[in-house]
Amino acid sequence: MKIKLNKIDNERLLKLLSVNENNLNLSELLSLYFEKLARGINKKDVEAITKLNHFSNKDGFFYLLLDLLNLDVQDQDTLLLAKDFLYDNIYQLDINRYLNNPYLKNISFKNSVNKEIKLINDCYLPYEGFPLFDVFVDENNYFKENYSIGYFDKKYIFQAITHSSTTWMSIIPNEIETMKEDIKKVKGNVLVYGLGLGYFAYMISLKDDVNKITIIEKDSKIIDLFNKVILPQFKYKNKIKIINDDAFTFEKNSEEQFDFAYVDLYHGSNDGIEIYLKFKQLELRSKNYLYWLENSLINVIRRNLITIIFEHVNNINCSYTTSKNINDQIINNLYDIIKDKTFSSYQEIHDLLTSENIKKIVKIYKLI
Repeated sequence: MKIKLNKIDNERLLKLLSVNENNLNLSELLSLYFEKLARGINKKDVEAITKLNHFSNKDGFFYLLLDLLNLDVQDQDTLLLAKDFLYDNIYQLDINRYLNNPYLKNISFKNSVNKEIKLINDCYLPYEGFPLFDVFVDENNYFKENYSIGYFDKKYIFQAITHSSTTWMSIIPNEIETMKEDIKKVKGNVLVYGLGLGYFAYMISLKDDVNKITIIEKDSKIIDLFNKVILPQFKYKNKIKIINDDAFTFEKNSEEQFDFAYVDLYHGSNDGIEIYLKFKQLELRSKNYLYWLENSLINVIRRNLITIIFEHVNNINCSYTTSKNINDQIINNLYDIIKDKTFSSYQEIHDLLTSENIKKIVKIYKLI
């Protein structure tokens, strides 16, 4: 790989690498926050800081969050960076917006308890932050990653299904928000990979332009729960057909065609990237495939491409032949794709990293 840029384009490349470093640092901080610190901000502290400083609730939450993450708000560069990457992506939410969701209003799990599968009431405490939307990557701003944080100012109770004492499934604001656009898009005869608690299937069943929904699910316990407890509560249950099969087996062996296919077989980008890359190599059952959290999945590929560019710019010697995990395999195979390329402008690097181009890469090349 060769990168031959003029002075201005080289500065733009260095800016890209700087923004990427900020992206990585922020995502690590937010992962720590969501996993271990999310209940570190409470109503009492927010009320105190807002009263003392005449802040809005959002401002109070923002400054408490920075303190929780050990970011020095007295340092102007740190504060400006935090405002740029975080502030506009913090949302105080209206509980009623979610309580009035059609699924949450009409579907109850109170008859779903057995020895292995139990219903519990879980909750978000006031000012407990959680991921809200899928990552938004600003392609016109050096691929800056925008991660959202949602919170309520009141306790928000939601139902969750546990399996062997481990939370198995729940319908939370993140799931509602990250499926919203795909729910709008699908129509006609729809194939859904992954049943879960049937949220996506229920929401699209309410659409007049959706006439048939075929769901592929390999876990018979989930199917049994759905058929006994959830499906009888569907208004348009006649639209639903469930097939107990492995997703990849059905994808390869079925001859049926669908207007849309929706893939939701993972919990997030970490466990989803392998499924995403394998499905993109197939896409046999429809001309229109949608993937839950696809922005995050694409961003995994983008980050790896930027890593290769960073290593080249900084003369870091990597073999790109050995791999300890899937991410290593992806990087090695991406390197094989671009190793003979010459980038003569920043625009060519930018075009490599766009979502549309990455979709083409993962469709054409086998990355794992």
